[in-house]
Amino acid sequence: MAHLSQTTPRLIREVLSVRYHRNGISGIGFCRVDFIEAQNGERLIGIVAEDGGFVGVIDPTDATSRWRGNDFAAELHEAIESCSVAPRRP
Repeated sequence: MAHLSQTTPRLIREVLSVRYHRNGISGIGFCRVDFIEAQNGERLIGIVAEDGGFVGVIDPTDATSRWRGNDFAAELHEAIESCSVAPRRP
């Protein structure tokens, strides 16, 4: 996972909530991160798969907007790790 440097501009202004969800009894779990985007102050939702293999960002008010999940990945992972909401794998 990429680590944030002190000179990297932050893309997330504020994390509002972090929650872990399970996709049924055999599906992969994921974390939902509700946050405020730094540049325009938009409220967005980040989805991060439990194995870290997928990161998506959506705008809950505009289904046509496009966001690059990989741009937000390091900050979303940081938010999840700081909350310790996802189960730890051995």
